[in-house]
Amino acid sequence: MPCDNQAILGILGTEVAPVYQSGGKIITRNLTKGTHTFDTDESTWPINKPVLKVESTPQVSGEAEYIADIEPKFGELFGAFVGSTEGKADILSIDPSDALV
Repeated sequence: MPCDNQAILGILGTEVAPVYQSGGKIITRNLTKGTHTFDTDESTWPINKPVLKVESTPQVSGEAEYIADIEPKFGELFGAFVGSTEGKADILSIDPSDALV
């Protein structure tokens, strides 16, 4: 979808100064592909041997599932870390009233 400026330039067409006309054209690009190669000293393998990360393929393909993607289930419990105002202290009591609202 073109941005606002591109849409306006496309509508105005040749009424716009020639220097700006190319901004109204939709540009199509071919699919690109990138590769990354590593030059390693095979005599030191397996220390510096290139290894494909197990999680990389699902992450870059969009198939990875993250905690934020999972819907909570009914009755599921949640926890949170809470900072303390005391560096070293004993917990005498816990007031859960805010958590039970």
